[in-house]
Amino acid sequence: MGDAKEGTSEMMSTKQSTKIVINEKTTNEIVSDKETKEIVLSENTTIDEEILSAKKTQENVCEKETNETLLEQTAKETGSQKKPVVVFVLGGPGGGKTTQCAKAAKEFGFTHLSSGELLRQRIKSDPENGPVIEAEMKEGESVAPDITMEELKKAMAKSENNKFILDGFPFDEETRATFEAATNIQPELVLFFDCSEEERERRILSRKQQGRPDDNPETVRKRFKKFQKNTLPVVEHYRARGIVLQVDAGKLEEEVFKTLKSILEPSTKMQAEDEAPTIEELEKEISELLL
Repeated sequence: MGDAKEGTSEMMSTKQSTKIVINEKTTNEIVSDKETKEIVLSENTTIDEEILSAKKTQENVCEKETNETLLEQTAKETGSQKKPVVVFVLGGPGGGKTTQCAKAAKEFGFTHLSSGELLRQRIKSDPENGPVIEAEMKEGESVAPDITMEELKKAMAKSENNKFILDGFPFDEETRATFEAATNIQPELVLFFDCSEEERERRILSRKQQGRPDDNPETVRKRFKKFQKNTLPVVEHYRARGIVLQVDAGKLEEEVFKTLKSILEPSTKMQAEDEAPTIEELEKEISELLL
């Protein structure tokens, strides 16, 4: 009996040992397998991080290249854009502004823009607003500044030039302020064509055959009054800033243009050198040429 018990005990002990060994082996395998998986995951994570890092590096390089390209384009565009040179020519109706501006534009490379002519073109092309604009011009009334500005800005944008001579503009303080706010442009020079009312009326009535709706005695007198009331304050505004030169527009056409050339020629030369002439320098040039 004793031997049997001992045998049984040994068998149980062997069985338990086997279980322990098996359990330890199984646990070790599980742990090992888990560690292996963790190592694989860790390696995969490292690879993913490297891929992400490489991707970010590539994105940064692309972004840098894009920014550099944009900066180069901006610098190139900024360098190629020149500040507009604007000359206002003001004076009463019939003072010869349009005739002289056309000649000056041809002589000195300006783009000549006449507010009156732009509005007359708008009358023909705009069936909705055209009749209203025509009626206002015929009665010697001011056309809404936003309409005039719209036409002027379109004409300036279409031009490939950066030098503009604006004929009969701005015709009142509201239009002047609207122009300066909308374009951020200040005129380099303002030419005031001074001519008596009698001479201006004679000139206007002699050109009636051109078919302008505002060239009739009644409208002419209204336009004269409007000029005195609305446009002269603009002249005085710029005179206070020291950029007005007065031209005797009562003289013969060729004599007026000679004066105009004496003003614009030194002005355009100095602008080419990026150096704006002073009024005193221009007046000196004019006086020397007219001696």
